[in-house]
Amino acid sequence: GYLSEYDNDDKDGKNKEIATYSHYDNGAMKDVKDAKNGKAVSSVTILTDSAGKYTMAKDYDSANKLKFYYTDISQNEYGQLTGMKKYNADSSLSGSMVSNFNNSIFTGNEAKDSVGKVVFSSTIKLDDKNNMVENDSKSVIKDSTVSKTTKYKYDSLDDQGNWIQRTEVDENGKPVKIIKREITYYKK
Repeated sequence: GYLSEYDNDDKDGKNKEIATYSHYDNGAMKDVKDAKNGKAVSSVTILTDSAGKYTMAKDYDSANKLKFYYTDISQNEYGQLTGMKKYNADSSLSGSMVSNFNNSIFTGNEAKDSVGKVVFSSTIKLDDKNNMVENDSKSVIKDSTVSKTTKYKYDSLDDQGNWIQRTEVDENGKPVKIIKREITYYKK
C-alpha cells in the first residue's frame, strides 16, 4: 500500500502537523504537502520520466516560492530513493544524500554538504521481522558531532503481524514518543 497521510498530534490529542501524500498511477510519490496548525508550511513536487523513474523534485515554502530542487535522483528496484543532489533556488549546490537498503528495508543514510563533508549519518538495526529496533545517528553542527541513539519497542501488532503502536525510547531508557498507525488492507 501507499502512505496517504501522516498526522503528528501532541499529547493532548490536538492535531499540530499533517503531511498528505499523492502518488502517480505506478505508486511513485507525486507530491507531499505539509501543514501545521491548519496552515500550509511547505510542499514537494516530484517529477518522473516516461518509465516512471524520478527525475527531479522541487521543494516550496508556504508562499509557494522555490526553496530547493533535487537532481541526479537514483532509486532501487523497489522505487525507493537511494541518492540525489540538492540545490538551492539560485542553483548553487547545497549537498547530497545516499540511502542504504537491505532489499526494500531502509538501513540508514548519509548526507553531505556542498563541499562533500558528511553532516549527517544514520545506521538502522533491525529485528528478525525487519522492524527498526535502533537508530544510531550523528549530526555535525559547526565543528561538533552530536550522536544520538533511539531505540524502538513494539507495543501492539495487528492480526497481520504489523505493528500498530511503537514507543521510541532515548539513550536513558526514557519513552519520548509513541507512534500509532492504522493500516487498511485491501483484497487482492
